Amino acid sequence: MGSDDIAKKRISANKERRNSQKETRKARNVGNRSIIPNILILTEGHSENIYFNKLIQILSLGTVKSRKSVSTACTGILREAEEEAIKLKDTEMELNYIFCIFDLDTVRNKRHLEILSKINSDFKQIIPIYSFPCIEIWFLLHYECNPRPFQSKGKKSIGDTVKEHFKKTYAPEYSETNTDIIEALASQYNHAIHNSIRLYEQQVQVNSNNPITNIHSLVLLLKNISDRTQNYSFDEQYQCFIETHI
Repeated sequence: MGSDDIAKKRISANKERRNSQKETRKARNVGNRSIIPNILILTEGHSENIYFNKLIQILSLGTVKSRKSVSTACTGILREAEEEAIKLKDTEMELNYIFCIFDLDTVRNKRHLEILSKINSDFKQIIPIYSFPCIEIWFLLHYECNPRPFQSKGKKSIGDTVKEHFKKTYAPEYSETNTDIIEALASQYNHAIHNSIRLYEQQVQVNSNNPITNIHSLVLLLKNISDRTQNYSFDEQYQCFIETHI
């Protein structure tokens, strides 16, 4: 299957999922109050898990859980998400959303999209969250919005160059397991949302994924749940743009 066909199939699947979710929300609304969704966040690495667990605490989200996946490959994370969906289906803890956090610097093709389409033909709630090159782009957006492309340098991977820039410019003590540094970022999530949307808009103009992230879409959903806005829909426009450029 060509990349264009996969992208079209994903867009069609996303549209179908949105329609299904709308019908589900209508069925679950009681007295004009939306049911608070149950959400699981599966992360590829430790730093993302630290960040989201702190954000969940800040926003007082009792129906949202985050944990590091047993896998570091996007396909493995999706399989774990599928297992969780099956395990909790038709129980009080049934998951409305499972978000899988991926770094795109190690994703070489669209195979995970084919797997995702098959899984979501049954569940329709497993959603990838992307950062290119890596999660540190999201961390940088807490401080700056810089669309300058990152490149590998010598023996340093493209992800290494992002981490080096983040450490050199903002957080010299940063590491992927430095809880204090990462948790401190979470309290500045509103600034990161603003910068991430600006970055997306700039990248659309130049038709580029380097750098980019749609983590802000997930954080906005969590914020809406915390604020009880009753708008508990995930905005997929950013995800779709990124997927067409993988």
